[in-house]
Amino acid sequence: MGTMRNGPLVIGAAISLLVGTSCTHDAQIARPKNVSVDAAYVAGTKVGGWWQRCEVRDKAAYCQIWNRGGLLLFHEEFLPYDQKSPPGAAELQIPSDPWLPGPDRVVLSNKRILFPESKFDELKRWLDELCRPPSCIAK
Repeated sequence: MGTMRNGPLVIGAAISLLVGTSCTHDAQIARPKNVSVDAAYVAGTKVGGWWQRCEVRDKAAYCQIWNRGGLLLFHEEFLPYDQKSPPGAAELQIPSDPWLPGPDRVVLSNKRILFPESKFDELKRWLDELCRPPSCIAK
């Protein structure tokens, strides 16, 4: 009989434990072994996020984007959406919660957006359409 009275208490404790651990799980995303140690985790939408890393090589920005599980999505030169000079090394700061997250772009802390060279024209048209005047991005 004593277990019947404690049943709701035990169930309540179990639910609290599950909720508590599920809320803290995403705070520490496990880095896949093949993702560079200096890649930043960028929070995404419902599907999770991406690992991103950029560096300057030959006066150009080269970036890598992996999905949350470590699948390499892009590893190439990235071009600035604003079509101005490529960002310098000091500008390549990747925030964990950019204003426009996605698996096919890098949004820097200074709000500049970089697109992979292989998809630049397509993604530029998409963002131009999304941000018609009044612009949502300072060009």
